[in-house]
Amino acid sequence: MQIDSEEELRKKIIKELRKNLTCMEIATNILGLTIEKSKSNKRYLKTMEHSSMVFDLKENIVYWNARSTKPYNVIDFYIEYSNLPAYKAIDKLIDYYNSRDPSKIQNIIYDEINNEAYRAESLILPNRYSTNDIVIDYLCNIRKLDINLINDLIDKEMLYEDIYHNVVFVGYDVMDNGEAVFGLRRGTDNGIFQNFKKFQTDCKGSFKHNGFYYSNIVDNTQKSDKLYVFESVIDGLSYITLNKDKNVNILCCSGTGAVLNMIKYNLINNFDLKNISQIELVLDNDEAGKVSISKIMEEFSKDVFTYDDKEYPINIDVKKSDYYLMYHNDRKEIKDVNQLLQAVTYLVENQVQTKEESFIFLRDNSTKRNSGQIEHENTDLIYGNINVLSTEQEEDELEL
Repeated sequence: MQIDSEEELRKKIIKELRKNLTCMEIATNILGLTIEKSKSNKRYLKTMEHSSMVFDLKENIVYWNARSTKPYNVIDFYIEYSNLPAYKAIDKLIDYYNSRDPSKIQNIIYDEINNEAYRAESLILPNRYSTNDIVIDYLCNIRKLDINLINDLIDKEMLYEDIYHNVVFVGYDVMDNGEAVFGLRRGTDNGIFQNFKKFQTDCKGSFKHNGFYYSNIVDNTQKSDKLYVFESVIDGLSYITLNKDKNVNILCCSGTGAVLNMIKYNLINNFDLKNISQIELVLDNDEAGKVSISKIMEEFSKDVFTYDDKEYPINIDVKKSDYYLMYHNDRKEIKDVNQLLQAVTYLVENQVQTKEESFIFLRDNSTKRNSGQIEHENTDLIYGNINVLSTEQEEDELEL
């Protein structure tokens, strides 16, 4: 079972990697190849080392005519060039992907509209649309996030609608809260087209270790000493919506693979976390999420953790949180926090049961500083929608 779970996590990270890494980044930052600009078309670039190797920046593929008549995607390109066994080559790519800092890498981005290729060493955010109406409708009416929360994020420039009507989430440098360094785009299709796969990708140059940090402060006289960690921004915002009358600090990633390094980076660099004494892991209820939680818990059961080849003392408790939908006193598995929000909303709006009856939160005290006792806690909830959309881009219906 553990082996199957490990493979599930690996597949999830490979999916992220294939979506967010470019062949050009692999060529310049891992393989050390030298790029030549094309005189006729900026979309296609060559290397000085291999005359038959051509990079298609728009499609993110490589033609290497000396080796194959078919193009390589980012993973196949590295496997072919490194001459390593596929499994080992992918492991090396995963290690690189989980540790990369876009501010320290060289990448070349293609602007299709202007047919221009340019070097990028920082976050590139997409152009804004004139309004945020479609994004607000999607997040509030489909995802059931709190409208006041969404407006606050818009005011803080942490959320906007791009020219293609995608949601863009923006995270700012936790070291000085000035420069935008984390960006995530997500499609807003509401599921009318049953076979449509939702668009979701990191913005070019996004620093996953920084993540998306946000504090929901409703009472300035009290400060929360907890940090809630999520593998998606929508899940983190769903948690705040479920607990909108409480002070809540959230830290969100864009996928499972970089969550551990995101936590480490923020504990080192995020001044707002200096008084945090406890971290709660609220990841997806799938095998990949469970394996990721296990790895994080193991790392923080030690006296020190390592980041960027340096050791740091561990003086914080890390716990995992399991969450379930309660339906007529029966506990129902649910995939992620946004599904929970939508399901509870439906139950309350249709007067099936009260909000207090609809949700259970199980906190497992399993760090080295606590026993393995489980606490049961009912939390304050607001209303959502049973037309459940997963943050994993599937269109799921909850079977009660």
